[in-house]
Amino acid sequence: MIHHFTRATRHLLFWSLIAAAVGISVLRLLLADIADYRLLLEQQIRKTTQIPLHIGHISAGMRGLDPEILLNDIHVDAFDSNKPPSIQLQEVRIGLGVLDLLLTRDWLSSSWVTLVGAKIDVIRNADGRILIKGLQASDEQPTWLLQGGKYELLNSDISWLDLQQGREAVHFQGLDVLLKNHYFDQSHEIHLLSALPREYGESLRISARLSGNLFETSAIDGQVYVEATDLQAPALLGGHLPLGLSLHSGAGDFRIWSEWQDSKPHHIVGYVQAQQVKLQRDAGKTLQLDTFEGNFAWSQTAECWRFAAYDLDIVAQHQRWSDAEFYLQQSTTGDLSAFIGQLDLPALMYLSVLIQPQDSHHADWLAVNPRGRLRDVRFYANGDFQHYALSGHFDDVGTDHYQGIPELRHLS
Repeated sequence: MIHHFTRATRHLLFWSLIAAAVGISVLRLLLADIADYRLLLEQQIRKTTQIPLHIGHISAGMRGLDPEILLNDIHVDAFDSNKPPSIQLQEVRIGLGVLDLLLTRDWLSSSWVTLVGAKIDVIRNADGRILIKGLQASDEQPTWLLQGGKYELLNSDISWLDLQQGREAVHFQGLDVLLKNHYFDQSHEIHLLSALPREYGESLRISARLSGNLFETSAIDGQVYVEATDLQAPALLGGHLPLGLSLHSGAGDFRIWSEWQDSKPHHIVGYVQAQQVKLQRDAGKTLQLDTFEGNFAWSQTAECWRFAAYDLDIVAQHQRWSDAEFYLQQSTTGDLSAFIGQLDLPALMYLSVLIQPQDSHHADWLAVNPRGRLRDVRFYANGDFQHYALSGHFDDVGTDHYQGIPELRHLS
């Protein structure tokens, strides 16, 4: 029985190899005359993408078992004949994944398109619509981008102009972008790698797995990873930070993992190393840090937000506080609860400017000059900060004499 099974397997493998060889030979013969289909391919690309391009030269080859067409000497028509075209392309590669085609039986989702050396200007209008300069404006979104198998931009220069935020154009050079659409679960994978303009930092990497229509920016779910090196504050000015925070200055590195629902982040975990930071929450007081390094986690639900920070190393006002760890939670009614694994009292009072009400006596608390370290402390305060509950341990606590508060030393 085993002998007959082994013999049948050998026959199946042999004839499969013969069929594959014949198929590849037929593909090579068809691709040999691909130049005769230049005008037909040009018309099909115009019809699908609405891009008015002309193909100067076309050739074909194989990438492993997958056929690939190379387009060169590409020219995109400009709306104004007196100006150079807004879109420039060095090379376009169009391929078909044979294995994907066998699995999905869908030609479009089995294909890939790669643009090499592209120069493109992208504009976000005041109404939030994304436009590509040089293409005719249309109310219809390019949904074909979500139907093909894979789209790539390699070694390309992209200009981004955000009219909605009223910011100046940002130019990215040597940009690599991958958009991969997954046929079976209708999700979309995005990867971006780019050097940043000098005024914004050194480098940026983004990876995301998203579901939903990417052109309907109010209903996107998924996960996003962002990594930046030497990112400067101007890159985040006008951006949306959690807890109502706004960044006025600073620079640093970060790695952030986030989960999104309805196009809004609801869970963020990350690592940050930064220096010369100025932070502000809503219209409250500004927090200044010389250096900051640590890990954090944030989440938000309909009932409350939660924030955790650990392995913190902070330098501010010529003082250094290391190995800090704390967890915060605030409800929609303003009730605040916290757990402090360990934290220096001066650091706690200094950082509390981000969570205390604007009319609180924060300056008075700083004048007391609290010292010492808290350990395993649990804290609760109601929304108006008039009722408190506190339990835990403290080491070497002290304060200065201030108004009616006596001086304290070395309490544990």
